[in-house]
Amino acid sequence: MEPEQTEPGSGKPLKVLLVADEEFCGSDLLAELRSHLEGRSSEVELFVIAPAQAGSGLEQEFASFDAPIRDASERLDTILKELRASGITAIGEVGDGDPVVAIGDGLREFDADEIVSIAHQAGDRAYAEKDLWSKIEN
Repeated sequence: MEPEQTEPGSGKPLKVLLVADEEFCGSDLLAELRSHLEGRSSEVELFVIAPAQAGSGLEQEFASFDAPIRDASERLDTILKELRASGITAIGEVGDGDPVVAIGDGLREFDADEIVSIAHQAGDRAYAEKDLWSKIEN
């Protein structure tokens, strides 16, 4: 499905849910995000979800979520600071450790026009193995 085109000057902001399972920093990622959003709307609203993913299957099995929640909170703070420093208005929250659940929760709070995911390539592989991207698309 093609991303919705919001006419610049239409008064309707483009609402983007940004799912970040890794720290968003550096000019390359920021330039890629700006390039993706450029010309689509004169105003963009960004809602960032930082999933609190367990570092291992063992952590997940024993419901050891203190460290993942802390890590996700720090990641979220860094991402929001980076976006705001570049002039992009953004809000966000720590999400569930399961990215599909985190996205669902985010969409209940924020009526997004599209979802953008920032994931490390290794994270992409893990999601692909669990068939999460096709679940998200549905």
